[in-house]
Amino acid sequence: GHFTFTDIPEVGEQLGIDDPDAPLSAARSTTITRSYVTAFFDRSLRGRPARLLNGPTPANPEVLFQHP
Repeated sequence: GHFTFTDIPEVGEQLGIDDPDAPLSAARSTTITRSYVTAFFDRSLRGRPARLLNGPTPANPEVLFQHP
């Protein structure tokens, strides 16, 4: 779900609110989000290669890429 890209799962977990329909745990969601946001800024602002943004990876099967 799109809300896993926000801090809602983390806050909900801290408040004891569990979402049984959430596709990912709060910890996994946070890990993936941090990885991709870091890769984006490394590429965009620092000019560093960010292979993570090139397409799907075995380490992150939950992440889908769409090419218009």
